[in-house]
Amino acid sequence: KHEIAHGLFYTSPEYKRKVLNLLKMFNLEEIKIELKSKDGYCDEVIDDEMHAWILTCSDELKSKPPEKLKEELERLFEKYENI
Repeated sequence: KHEIAHGLFYTSPEYKRKVLNLLKMFNLEEIKIELKSKDGYCDEVIDDEMHAWILTCSDELKSKPPEKLKEELERLFEKYENI
């Protein structure tokens, strides 16, 4: 699911736009900092990584993402995963 989310982010401009719009609605600085320091992600991929981590591995993050964001990402992913 995590890797499929990455694939959708880079192959579906509409999915990517919707993900980015969702991410902008929340303060995710702590998650961004955690992922950059934990796994060395750079600015160019951080939005994609945050979306995939929140969607599939949020329980592994010390900085807990907003539940509303997680729910919205799950709804969006379910809509696009079988297209």
